[in-house]
Amino acid sequence: MLRVRPVVFTSRIEPWRELLTAAGLVCAADDGGAWLEFDAASGRLGLHRVDAGDPADGRLQLGFEVRDLDEFARRSTADGTKATIEGADHGRTVRITAPSGFSFLAGPASPSYGKHPGPDQPDPALAVMPIWVTPDVPGAVATLRGIGAHPRFGDAGVWADFAAKNGGLVAVRHGAAEQLELSFEYDDDLTALRDRLTTAGITGSVSDETGGQTLLVEHPDGVGRTVPGRLRFTVRPDTSSRPADAD
Repeated sequence: MLRVRPVVFTSRIEPWRELLTAAGLVCAADDGGAWLEFDAASGRLGLHRVDAGDPADGRLQLGFEVRDLDEFARRSTADGTKATIEGADHGRTVRITAPSGFSFLAGPASPSYGKHPGPDQPDPALAVMPIWVTPDVPGAVATLRGIGAHPRFGDAGVWADFAAKNGGLVAVRHGAAEQLELSFEYDDDLTALRDRLTTAGITGSVSDETGGQTLLVEHPDGVGRTVPGRLRFTVRPDTSSRPADAD
């Protein structure tokens, strides 16, 4: 199995909780505000509390959940992807390293996934979609293929979008330096989503961009920080006429 689960390191847990809840994610686990897991209809997001001023404050980490770490590492390695089992304070993980040197983690699937005892359920139109910006798009594409992500469409050497079998999306975009951005894909009316966020006190604006309509909202960690100043909610594109081969 493979599920997208990026992690945000932040001192602003409550603003993040308010935004994610209003956007249609549901909190599936809360370890006293130190570690939270939010489910979207597709994919999930982790929040890791850090102190204000911590160098990690505002950092986004690409991550995945898998069922069997050893089997995942074996299969990824067999497909030509560098995958190494590591020990950590929170348990064993697999570190995946792309040809560019950029790396990310895959951890064991959390038992909290899908545990929503209350009436609230994730918005069925919402998917988590971190964006991996890199000067080496072919290398990133090969790495995501190697861990079992499925290409949806793309333009060779420029951009590509992938889906994980058990939920969540990952976008790859060409850029001068390696960085990550958090975004979401929305398969419904962005205006209605904007109005829902506005009711919760979160302002946003809908604009037409090259890839389609996008709702931009203030990033909870963006004020006075080097992280991107806006989070993106993008309408799901029409994939019917786009090639799936992103190599």
